[in-house]
Amino acid sequence: KKKKKPKGGGGGASEHSTNSSANIAPLPPSSATTPADVPERQKVSPVPTVREPSPQAPTPSVRPTSPVLAAAPAGSKPLLRVSQVVPPEEIKRQEHEDSRKKELEKVKGGWKEGLFKQTMMEGHKSAISCLFISGSCLLSGGFDGILKQWDLTSGDMVRSLGGHTSAVRGVWADQDIFYSGSEDCLIVLWDAKSGKQHRTINCFTPIRAMAGDASAGLLYTGHSDRSLRAYQIGEEGKDEEVFKLKAAHAAAFTGLQLVPGSQGHLLITTDEAGECVLWDLGDGSHMVPSPIWRCTHANEEIARTACWLPLDRTSAQSGAEGTLMVGYDPSEIQAWTFPNDVDSYEPRNLSVEGAGFPDEEMRACLAICHDEKLMVSASTQPDGAGNLVVRLLATEEILYTVAPEDMEAAASMAVKDKYVVFGGLDGWITLLEALEPSKVKGQELARVIKPTPPKPKTVPKPPAKKAAAKNSSVKGGGGGKDGKEVQKQKEPGVAGEKLSAGDAKYVGIAIGVALMAVFVAKVVANFVFQ
Repeated sequence: KKKKKPKGGGGGASEHSTNSSANIAPLPPSSATTPADVPERQKVSPVPTVREPSPQAPTPSVRPTSPVLAAAPAGSKPLLRVSQVVPPEEIKRQEHEDSRKKELEKVKGGWKEGLFKQTMMEGHKSAISCLFISGSCLLSGGFDGILKQWDLTSGDMVRSLGGHTSAVRGVWADQDIFYSGSEDCLIVLWDAKSGKQHRTINCFTPIRAMAGDASAGLLYTGHSDRSLRAYQIGEEGKDEEVFKLKAAHAAAFTGLQLVPGSQGHLLITTDEAGECVLWDLGDGSHMVPSPIWRCTHANEEIARTACWLPLDRTSAQSGAEGTLMVGYDPSEIQAWTFPNDVDSYEPRNLSVEGAGFPDEEMRACLAICHDEKLMVSASTQPDGAGNLVVRLLATEEILYTVAPEDMEAAASMAVKDKYVVFGGLDGWITLLEALEPSKVKGQELARVIKPTPPKPKTVPKPPAKKAAAKNSSVKGGGGGKDGKEVQKQKEPGVAGEKLSAGDAKYVGIAIGVALMAVFVAKVVANFVFQ
């Protein structure tokens, strides 16, 4: 049948377009219905054929004219109204939570829940100045000038080596050789099996920090005269330094840490003036390092230790792309994130530009562990007790705090694999071993304190209005004047309750009578005495 021409010149709504909430778009005319097939009187304003969109054909995005949600293809999420748009703060919070859950899934074993077995070892006669972990072997150096070797699996001491006359400031191990650097200006090489000395290197300057690079065959030392030096390792090495960089710092060294070659050939040094320097070692050969960044903090005097978190953890690039975290003594940790353009690196000073980790506890030692997912730091409470603070690097939030029993303030710390070792100011060594959840049964674990989540903000409710008194008086009685209803009054004299107008009136009269009686009594007394 022929279609009737719509009134008003065509283009009107047909019976197929009554559902305004559907996502409808006009389709091109098919070959079966062409203007040639339509009578001449209908060619003036043809009516387009309106059909439901085919599920195979792409549907153009059309804004719905109705406040009802637009229909969406099967299997997809429904479109949102304008009023249902998620605010940016909520999106940011959700992204933070998703990142946190994703990173927590990567944390395995006892590190996730803080399942640590504690072992206390009586180490030195005075404070422990340095620690180093090599496999199941632990080396400790103290201010008493003694180097000790420990077995981490049993917690027993293997041997004690006394070849220094002053405080041991640095220890390191490579294969079957132990290295110790002291303030007596000597570097001593020890045989790991027999405990005998291989050779001694005289630096003629007190050593304050030391770290070794086995791949380059170098031993780096930081001294009290602010110089940075390197020596060859091994029994056949030379006693002369490979290089000597004078005035590398503004003050005496306090720490020296070598970044693994998989994260770029970098060296981190700290000093007593609060400065931290990041050095580029190039290709790891015997070349003089060049400073990349010099970081200072105006409010801190001593930079104790530092660690490096690369931006790309899968590639070994020579240069600095990542975050440098510095632990200051005694108050805080500062973090500096450096740009990505390696070619434009030039030494420059930073002053109070880092993102701080505010804490009320003291900070002295920190390290990155567990495949660069966690950062641990040694803290000291006001009462002198020591704690281990574990943070998730992805969000920089505290996961938990480990409070070992009888642990004093930590002067040094070493972290590797499942072991965390603290060297206390009292000479004791605290060993924490992360246990698998299946091996926790029957073990005495260190106490773990988890942070309390912040309480949600509650909007105070407005005070409830006093309900009107209902039939509290007798009709037409003496409950009030003019027949009005009067609310039943509470007994006067109770704390925190207000008196009614009638009670206040009687109280006022009573006070007046009492004052009048006192006045009359005074007059009578004066008359009698006279």
